[in-house]
Amino acid sequence: METLRRLSGHGWLRTTGFTSATATYELLVQRRDSGPAAGETLVSGHIESDSWVLADVPGGRGLLTLEDGTSYPVLLVRRSGRAAEIALLPPFRSLVPN
Repeated sequence: METLRRLSGHGWLRTTGFTSATATYELLVQRRDSGPAAGETLVSGHIESDSWVLADVPGGRGLLTLEDGTSYPVLLVRRSGRAAEIALLPPFRSLVPN
């Protein structure tokens, strides 16, 4: 995997039930450089927020709003207490450097 960009900051995590709380995030924008999916871009990372909000994300899907105000759908892959590993769901083209 080739790392294209790293992002970190403070934003908001919202659930589909409109529950929301502040969140701290660290994201990696990466491109696969080998295999059958070579060239595919992925965005994954780590988020910290209130445990009750992470527990209220139905089906593991929510909306992450970054510091710059842009919002992206996310899938919470692993949750534990106040933290979760996440994957941003496309489209996220604005995060990919030219």
